[in-house]
Amino acid sequence: MKITKFAHACVLLEDNGKVVLIDPGNFAWEAGQIKPADWPKVDEIAVTHGHGDHFHPPFVEALHQAFPDATWVAPEEVAAKLTEMGITKVSATGTDLIKVSPVQHERMPMGTPPQNIQVDVFGKFTHPGDSHQSTVTMAVMGMPFVSPWGSMTAGSDVVLKLKPKKVVPVHDALWTDGAKQWMYGMLRDYYKEQGIELIIPVEGEPFEV
Repeated sequence: MKITKFAHACVLLEDNGKVVLIDPGNFAWEAGQIKPADWPKVDEIAVTHGHGDHFHPPFVEALHQAFPDATWVAPEEVAAKLTEMGITKVSATGTDLIKVSPVQHERMPMGTPPQNIQVDVFGKFTHPGDSHQSTVTMAVMGMPFVSPWGSMTAGSDVVLKLKPKKVVPVHDALWTDGAKQWMYGMLRDYYKEQGIELIIPVEGEPFEV
C-alpha cells in the first residue's frame, strides 16, 4: 500500500489499483500541495467529520469536479452537506473499500462535538478522525497526537493499547516542523521498544508500507 500524507489530517491511499482520499480539509488545501485535476483518479473519498480541517468546501468542490464518479463516505450530517453540494454518490454506512465505525469526537473546549467516524480503508489503514476512543485498528494507523482537544500522551496511550504494526502521525498542522521532528522522534524511539514502527512522513511525498 502506498500512502501520501498531506498537511494536517489529509491522507491519500493507493492499493491494488484503487485510490482513496481521507479528510479533504482546509490545511491541506491551503498548503498548495494538492491539485486534484493532476491526479489520475480517486475512487472514493472519506470525511471523518464536518470540521473545516477535515471538510473544506473548496477542496470538496475541486475533488467533485475532477472525480465526479467518486463515492463519498461520511457521517450523516456531513453526507447531508455533500448532497446539498450536488454530490449524489454518498454513503453514511461505508463501502467495500471503506468500513465505517462511529467513534466519539473528543470533547471540545468550546461547542458541541460533531458526529465522527473511524474509517478502515483496504482492510489495512485506520483513520479515527478526531478521536482517541478507537477499540480496534488495522495494521497501519493514522493517529492524531496533537490538537485543541487532546494530547500526545492520550494518543500514545491509544497506540500502546491497540498495538498497530505501524503508526502514521496525523492532525499536526499546529506544530512546527521542528516540533514534529522532535516529538515524533521521541515517540519513534519509544515505540521501537514496543515493537511498533512510527513513520515520520514528508508531506506530499508517497511512501510504501
